[in-house]
Amino acid sequence: MRILLLPFIFLLGACASPVSHDASAASSHLGFDFPPRVEALGLRNVHVYDDAAYGAVANYRLSSTDSLIVSVYVYPSLVLEDGSLQSLDAHAQDELTGLMKHYEGAKQVEWPFTGDGASRDFRQAALQIDDENRGTFYSLLRIVDFGDVRIKFRISYPPAHQSAALHAKSFLLAYPQLRVE
Repeated sequence: MRILLLPFIFLLGACASPVSHDASAASSHLGFDFPPRVEALGLRNVHVYDDAAYGAVANYRLSSTDSLIVSVYVYPSLVLEDGSLQSLDAHAQDELTGLMKHYEGAKQVEWPFTGDGASRDFRQAALQIDDENRGTFYSLLRIVDFGDVRIKFRISYPPAHQSAALHAKSFLLAYPQLRVE
């Protein structure tokens, strides 16, 4: 049951208004930093979930009202009943399926940029979503594997945001994806 609920919990967490802490100071979770600024995007809030299995999320934006949102989730890899870790492929498929179910009519599109510096094993997908409340927007999903921990990037922006893809690419290039243990 947890496998099925996990994508929806993360999805809801991205939409909810997490409790903020001092966004001017760096924070960390499971050995990964959430720096106060990554390129042009500033840390807006960090939320640590009550259930440790769901980890923590940090949200970054250009400004408090900008439509480009980069959410960085850090959480433990799912341990299956046999004691093994859920594969990255299965995890990414669960996340994508959850997004596609949540946003009926979402279409997979090409990843909007290349050469964004990923140095670890990862899976990614890009969706175009037509939402009656938010209008049309892109939702980029990238999950990076660190063995016992995974980092998930959710990047959302409307197509009309002319610099969003450039800022998202810069963020992914600059985000420190190394454990600080």
